[in-house]
Amino acid sequence: MKILENVPLSSLTTMRLGGPVRFLIEIETKDDIPAAYKYAKEHHLPTSILGGGANTIGHDSGYPGVKIKNAM
Repeated sequence: MKILENVPLSSLTTMRLGGPVRFLIEIETKDDIPAAYKYAKEHHLPTSILGGGANTIGHDSGYPGVKIKNAM
């Protein structure tokens, strides 16, 4: 599991729109999934799943929580 900070959402979406994501967690194994949710809960942050980015448009102000991205 990789935890990255302030990643531009625009670099992760097809439309190339969106400001910084406070934390991007890339899950690399199925065991990373509950660990990613635990991290978000411990830090009291909203959580969202990011797929391939084709149907995602981010706000320019960014996302103040955790985006979980499948990197398996």
